[in-house]
Amino acid sequence: MAAADALWRIYIKPESPGSPSVAHDAGILRPKEIGKIKTTPTFRQLHDTIRYSLVARVLDCWRIVIQRGKPECQDLAKFAKSKPGWDFIVELSIVIAKEFVAGHDFARKTQGMPADERDYVQENAMLWLRHALLYTELSHAMNHGDIGRIEDALKSLVFLFDGCGKHKYSVQLSRFLISLNKVYPPRLARAIRMNWLVNPSGKPDGFRAVDWQVELNNFYTKVVHGGAASNHTIGLIRKRSILIDLYRSCHVVIERNFSLPFNSTWHAPPDMTKTLENLCQDLQSSSIHITKFGRGKEKETHKIEDAELKGMNSLLGKKKMEEAEIGEENIPLEEIGPQGIDDLGIEG
Repeated sequence: MAAADALWRIYIKPESPGSPSVAHDAGILRPKEIGKIKTTPTFRQLHDTIRYSLVARVLDCWRIVIQRGKPECQDLAKFAKSKPGWDFIVELSIVIAKEFVAGHDFARKTQGMPADERDYVQENAMLWLRHALLYTELSHAMNHGDIGRIEDALKSLVFLFDGCGKHKYSVQLSRFLISLNKVYPPRLARAIRMNWLVNPSGKPDGFRAVDWQVELNNFYTKVVHGGAASNHTIGLIRKRSILIDLYRSCHVVIERNFSLPFNSTWHAPPDMTKTLENLCQDLQSSSIHITKFGRGKEKETHKIEDAELKGMNSLLGKKKMEEAEIGEENIPLEEIGPQGIDDLGIEG
């Protein structure tokens, strides 16, 4: 949720829905909810917007690369019918990652260039692909219980949180990662990693955060089996709290014996085929992933700053300032700056 809110602060909140931006994508994906998405969006609205916007933009990148590498395939449908080999798909995906996704040297390549030699719209799109892919990787790793990949994604989110103004998240997350990798004994660190997520359903993609299970237990304790009216007291809740599992198992047995249906219906996911086609056509018409020098240099175009680099400079700069104040007061201020991820105590 914090990662989704960070992307909303950087890419959706400050942008205009009419320009080629993520906010414009949200207007196509959820035209009736764009007002709420711009002001007070829910997590599900942000999650779906990030996911489908990323899908459409990656497909647009595939279209460009395929038209360049295989002129006989003018669209993705013809490319799919040609049944390309897996090695060729991997080769093209590497090309897309290098050409359309902002790398760690992105700011060094773009800063200092004249405005007439830059394409601000494409630069915004490259930054969005990098951070949306990072968010998708974190979401997929959490759903599948891949703790190592979660840690790798959180290292980048430390700087992203600080760069977008979520300083408390950045400080606490960096402190946790440093403790997990540098302070805690190996056995304690392993215990934390093994109990970081839980899987109540037992499905491969059914992992959830521990607090999700805690809140579910609180719901059964306080609401379902906590009594009603005058019986809804702290004393009764405490007495019944140790019997929650027994109550729940009794309910499950009765439901199964009498073949009672569930109280809610698991709806199928929405069919986004037409909506994604419209978004892909809009991206193709705006040529958002094709370089056009001088595009976006107007004042009304929102130029997105690399929040990850901004957070890195901020955090590592503060660390050097603290070191100077503690015992190295003779260090010139111009030497206080980012020195690398290792200074934060995180192995990158």
